[in-house]
Amino acid sequence: MSASASRLIEVRNLVKQFPGRGQGRAVRAVDDVSFEVMSGETLGVIGETGAGKTTLARLIGRLLDPSSGEIRLGGRDLGAVTGAELRQLRTEVQMLFGDPYASLNPHRTAGAIIGEAFEIHPSALTGADQRRRVQDLMRRVGLDRGHHDRYPHEFSAGERQRIGIARAIALGPKVLIADEPVASLDLSIQAQVLSLLRGLQRELGLTLIFITRDLAVARHMCDRVAVMYLGKIVELAPADALYGFPRHPYTGALISAVPALRSPGDDGKRELLTGEVPSAADAPSACRFHTRCPKAQYECSQREPPPADKGGGTVAACHYPLTREEADGRLSPAGAA
Repeated sequence: MSASASRLIEVRNLVKQFPGRGQGRAVRAVDDVSFEVMSGETLGVIGETGAGKTTLARLIGRLLDPSSGEIRLGGRDLGAVTGAELRQLRTEVQMLFGDPYASLNPHRTAGAIIGEAFEIHPSALTGADQRRRVQDLMRRVGLDRGHHDRYPHEFSAGERQRIGIARAIALGPKVLIADEPVASLDLSIQAQVLSLLRGLQRELGLTLIFITRDLAVARHMCDRVAVMYLGKIVELAPADALYGFPRHPYTGALISAVPALRSPGDDGKRELLTGEVPSAADAPSACRFHTRCPKAQYECSQREPPPADKGGGTVAACHYPLTREEADGRLSPAGAA
């Protein structure tokens, strides 16, 4: 990411509330979330299942409408976009889904799936030109042009995900939102797909929002990382700062539980989380993490901690953030392989 990169996406006080079942309480899947994404940046979003990561992705992609708050793309309020303007937005913000089996229509060929973008958004391409354009996209993502007329069941999982990537970049988007794009792939194939995404980002000037539960993948891919817990962003920091000196106890516990992120000479002690993630329909009061936090005190159950600058580009919402002494010795140093 260039040091002179401009602000492309602005999210302010974003809320998405779903009605509860029966007489149950409403679920605030995304709750008062604010952040920015710079042009050309890769912003990672990590957290356990149920944190609100996918809901946040769908809000930014306008697959869901927010309950309140604001999302701006290049200064435009996406909540006010309708009709033809919304159709144009689809060419600028594209989604890459995590399940390469469910995300492709089994009744259409790979070429038709990729070329559908040109049908929905008519262009000057003729039938022959469109086929050549689709085949060029297939070549760009590492597929053979001869795969044009094959159906999804004839491809491996990795090849299917490449079809999804080709479809996502077909219209030359500014933003690609990748929601767990390698979670269902074998490790060797994960590396290939991640390398492909990095190459396409450089080649096309993409801004990437990368959602994952895999902290090691996030460290490899992302310039900055946002950590979500029960609909809240609890920490947002440059990747090296986050992995080298996490300030929120939740972030520290997540990193500490991943062997690949630990120092080779540490003593094996881990700050393991206890209990299950509470239901978003009945989230704990004040700091939502206090019921599982090893540093929780009375104040944590009474007053919600505001996001605060912790230095080095790190913002964390915690009354009692980790000290350097608490982080050192448990986590691998920033920049380690």
